Amino acid sequence: MESFIKYSNQSQGRDRIFRATQYACALAKYLLRNDPARKALLVKLRSLESNMSSGRKLFRLGNTVNSIDAAKRTLLLSDPVLRLCLTVANVSRALYFICDNVLWAKHIGLIQGNRGSLFAGIFDLHSLLTLYVSVHFN
Repeated sequence: MESFIKYSNQSQGRDRIFRATQYACALAKYLLRNDPARKALLVKLRSLESNMSSGRKLFRLGNTVNSIDAAKRTLLLSDPVLRLCLTVANVSRALYFICDNVLWAKHIGLIQGNRGSLFAGIFDLHSLLTLYVSVHFN
């Protein structure tokens, strides 16, 4: 039990637990979709799946701060190429999470707009490319 508590206290652990629950609900909904006796259960599964998805998004709100903190830590590295690549990758990741949070806020109706997914994709790609360069060319 102690290892489960330690695991669930970690950000990635919580996300994995919520994701597993969300996907299990989706699978159960798929398997029970043609059973008319299970309509009430399908409604509950749909609601649980939606809540798990929202919970995962809420937990991801802190990832922006973690990425900014990681960028600050990488500024202290002695190797200039590694420092530049990792700092740019972490800043890009932070910008991606900002775009992701904006998209989520748009999805739930807090804000309105239509360019968020484009910017999120650009920053995600930029972050991955920068990380690739820093790992393979240093």
